[in-house]
Amino acid sequence: MCVKPHRYFAIVGIVCHSNRLLLWMISSKRRTLLGALLLSALSCCLSATLFAPHMVSLVPTSGPLTGGTPVTILGSGFSTSYTLCLFGDVLSSSTVVVNSSVLVCLSPVSSSVGFVRIKVSTDTGVTFTDHSLDFQYIGSIVLTSMVPTQGSALGGQL
Repeated sequence: MCVKPHRYFAIVGIVCHSNRLLLWMISSKRRTLLGALLLSALSCCLSATLFAPHMVSLVPTSGPLTGGTPVTILGSGFSTSYTLCLFGDVLSSSTVVVNSSVLVCLSPVSSSVGFVRIKVSTDTGVTFTDHSLDFQYIGSIVLTSMVPTQGSALGGQL
């Protein structure tokens, strides 16, 4: 998010949020500065759009409900600071930016099995990517039976 107030206006604001540009003015003293103000806001929005993080794939695509799975996200535009991962509605407990195209996030604990959408933020969570990738939480594996029930101590029996 970019906010660019200017001293020649009593109240002026420009906000660049995702790909939308909002401008508001109340009581301007010099209207000739409006062009410079708009150019500044447009520059802010273009840089936010051009350098926005983009996710391409993740490995692994699933993990246990207990969390703690290191999930490697491949893509572009990851910054070395202020980067966060969101699993559904829950922030990752740890996010490590390896480089601008590799990010590793620890999956948080989940209360239910199923898919959640992973999103990335490079502005400390103010905005997250529109594009997301799916991560599946799986339940514990429970052994209910085994065949054969006995065998040689030396092994080799199927």
